[in-house]
Amino acid sequence: GVSDIIYNQNYNNMFEYGDIGIFLGESILKSQLVTDYNLVKGEETIRATVVGAGSHTTEISGSTITYTNDVLPLKNIPVLKLTEDDENDFESALNTKLSWYKNESETENIALAFKMFKPPTFTNIQNYAVSILKSLKDLNPIVIVTEKDVAKVLGQTLQSKTETPVVCIDSVHLSNGDYIDIGKPVAGGMAVPVVVKTLVFN
Repeated sequence: GVSDIIYNQNYNNMFEYGDIGIFLGESILKSQLVTDYNLVKGEETIRATVVGAGSHTTEISGSTITYTNDVLPLKNIPVLKLTEDDENDFESALNTKLSWYKNESETENIALAFKMFKPPTFTNIQNYAVSILKSLKDLNPIVIVTEKDVAKVLGQTLQSKTETPVVCIDSVHLSNGDYIDIGKPVAGGMAVPVVVKTLVFN
């Protein structure tokens, strides 16, 4: 990242990264931003410039939610979003997309997001729950985000079928590539704050 050049001038040539980042970092280092003020390096820094090119939005979940006590807050959970076509073959599509999040030893925790295009009948809710538990059996906690107002019934169905902690919230719109933070419950436990972090690519 450009800021790393400001703190550490450890590079071999001005075009080491194939862009103008080193020039920009050096210019900032020589500017009044640094000469007129006290420069303080953050205790935790990150090199990925693209993270700086993102947007953060804060939402409140719906009030019909389910969560296991003492699991929240959760931070920086990547989002796996299923499309309408994916929902037609829910379990297969979910297993295919889960492979995107596998490293050498295990699958990193994810927030499974989908709209729930099918009517929320008893049978459909049961089928969703069974497919989710089959696919996400190794994740802890199981985090589900739906757009439709069904998180309470889906979450309670999941809790009846597993001892794994469950967080199931609704009324939040997400996309693949997003990351979410889910805060501690508010409004007497009826809702949770959600921060959606979207990276911007060109």
